[in-house]
Amino acid sequence: MTPGTVLTAAGYVVGLLVFYLAARQRRLATEGMRHVALAGLCGGVLGAKVTEWGLGHWQTLASHPAGMLDPRLGGRTIIGGVLAGWLAVEIAKWRLGIRRSTGDLFALALPAGEAVGRIGCFFNGCCYGVPSHVAWAVYQHGAWRHPAQLYSALVAAAIFGTLFALRDRMPREGDLFKL
Repeated sequence: MTPGTVLTAAGYVVGLLVFYLAARQRRLATEGMRHVALAGLCGGVLGAKVTEWGLGHWQTLASHPAGMLDPRLGGRTIIGGVLAGWLAVEIAKWRLGIRRSTGDLFALALPAGEAVGRIGCFFNGCCYGVPSHVAWAVYQHGAWRHPAQLYSALVAAAIFGTLFALRDRMPREGDLFKL
């Protein structure tokens, strides 16, 4: 197992841990909330994979659909993941009869997991940046490049830190997610 694989997996673990701790703090750590978190995780992973594979590798997907599940082949696009994860959460909440907002829990979990997971991307060599001659460029894929994965990790960590500092100052439940 490579460091990149370990850190990518750690990103998911960190996100789930932050979700659990935030749910516990708000007294929402229930069986129903575990189902909601699992739905968000599964929907997010599937949505990210389908977005990447559907848009970028549709011919390969058509001939080898099981390849979509291979974590080494990329496909963890954030937009498709967030949209499909959100939809899965809303469906799970509807099925379980949960009317309370859960977005604030995800608002903390997503950037926390993303910050760690993008460091995994750096070590995996995926999601690399454009060629560059800056002093901090890294050699990946045959060229010196911006370490875009590390930039993304730093931004995600800053978002997490900001939201964490503001988590108890929001006037209404759900405002942290909107922010």
